[in-house]
Amino acid sequence: MKLLELKVKDFRQFYGEQSIRFSNGEQNITVILGENGNGKPGFLEL
Repeated sequence: MKLLELKVKDFRQFYGEQSIRFSNGEQNITVILGENGNGKPGFLEL
């Protein structure tokens, strides 16, 4: 199984509907980038 996209709605610090699309095919690196306090560790705890 390969994770291509993650969608969450009103979960923890993510308000409304949020989605993250992961790289696919030749693009094999996904970078999660954001300001401090925007939920990067919270995303990894899903």
